Amino acid sequence: MVHPGIKGDEVFTMAAELKIAEPVVLILHGNSTHARTIAEDLVRTGYSENVMPQAEGVTQGPMDAHEVADLLLKHAGNGGAFVAEVLENKIMQMDYDIVELMKDKIGFASFINDGEMMKFTTAYDESNSLSFCAHDGTEVLVCGPTGEIAFRAAQMVNVMLMAHLVLPILGHMQGYGKLDESCLAINLLHGSADEPRVAAEAIRALRRAKSKKGNWLISVLWHRPELRELARRVHQELMAL
Repeated sequence: MVHPGIKGDEVFTMAAELKIAEPVVLILHGNSTHARTIAEDLVRTGYSENVMPQAEGVTQGPMDAHEVADLLLKHAGNGGAFVAEVLENKIMQMDYDIVELMKDKIGFASFINDGEMMKFTTAYDESNSLSFCAHDGTEVLVCGPTGEIAFRAAQMVNVMLMAHLVLPILGHMQGYGKLDESCLAINLLHGSADEPRVAAEAIRALRRAKSKKGNWLISVLWHRPELRELARRVHQELMAL
């Protein structure tokens, strides 16, 4: 993914002027038929007078997240529908997002204070799956029955592979030190207690990546009394396939 000249403070200023609460910057590449179709839609609906996607990508926005989601649903295939679901079901409010339509895939990135919190790509013909490179360099494929579950599972995997929690506090990125058993238990309670498929998909992704962190996640689930019921539900999900 490329982010040509995008600066968070400029995005914030423009979003405030346009009264956009959830700003998304759209990058359209000329070698993508999906990007060209979206550009034509923007011109046809009067959003932009002239959008000509270039090979290196042309920036559009900031736009409202829901407007971008509608465009992706209409013009960007299964992968677009997946990214649209992520935009519509954000777990944590970021400062801004970037959605990039490239030749054969869609890129997505979330930012706080110009710090990249999460980045992934998905193919136009894929449904509810994403790929990303974790902070330790591990290439990870995460799948899920819905886009929201896949994205939440990817966030959990990213935390596991980083081995420390990084959360936005009052608009700033603040590290929480080493990810120990207690921190992981809290993360599981907040991130998967309502939906065991999140933890189950995170475990599957870690196994695909040949990471031992998946086994650690399972052991924490069974070892912590407050997670025992979640552990049983996650086990049922893992055994379902």
